[in-house]
Amino acid sequence: MAAEIAARPFQVWLNVVNALLLRDIRVRAGWFYTGYMAVFLMPFAHLGVVLTFFVLTDRVPFIGTQPTLFFGLSILPFVIFVYPSRQIVVALAANRPLLYFPRVKITDIVVARGLLESANGMAVSAVVFIVLFIAVGEFSPRDPFGIVCALLLTLYLGCAWGFANALISHLYPFWAIAFSLLFPLLWISSGIIINVHAFPSPYPQLFAYNPLLQCIEYMRYSYFEGYPDDILDVWYVFWFATCLIAMCLFFERTFRRVFLGA
Repeated sequence: MAAEIAARPFQVWLNVVNALLLRDIRVRAGWFYTGYMAVFLMPFAHLGVVLTFFVLTDRVPFIGTQPTLFFGLSILPFVIFVYPSRQIVVALAANRPLLYFPRVKITDIVVARGLLESANGMAVSAVVFIVLFIAVGEFSPRDPFGIVCALLLTLYLGCAWGFANALISHLYPFWAIAFSLLFPLLWISSGIIINVHAFPSPYPQLFAYNPLLQCIEYMRYSYFEGYPDDILDVWYVFWFATCLIAMCLFFERTFRRVFLGA
């Protein structure tokens, strides 16, 4: 009986998250789920446009001889970081009326949208790998498991970043716009268009404090043989995202009445 009572709140939480997840899918995809193709294609199109620009402008890869492969693998982590974080902020704003139901919490909305965007991110990544294989004629990563870990770590970071900014935007709606303005800065500082390894010390170490750069470095290191790992610190990204989520949970729990009244 005690086990049944303890399991009941968890089952209720699962039901709430499942309902929110199905609602998000239905709202974004439409009754016949045709709209979900647009949701899936948006990050893929984003990556394709930027990658095409890089290739047409004859940008030289930092390692290897295939610019399509190098920049494709570099842009992919940025894209699957941006979309989950942005959509979590949007989800909390769009589902604000649901918070009037006692069983629905802010964390439920974040978890539901995070799961949806993570699944979408992994599907986009799989299609990108197939396209890169077709375009280049080969796809032979040095560490396939590292590639998967880099993707999961990037999605984890994106969800944590989205959670933090969703809470701020919930209290201060103007932050939703300011939050979007941070992405160009992240783009510049994430090592996609500049080779941070070419800078003299201590500048590479300063760039390494950007956790998104670490995710991109992890992706490159897992694919290319001989890619330098002097600034790579996977555990830094993991603990950065974990501490960020812990802080969000603490503030949401401590100031729940403030968030509900916002």
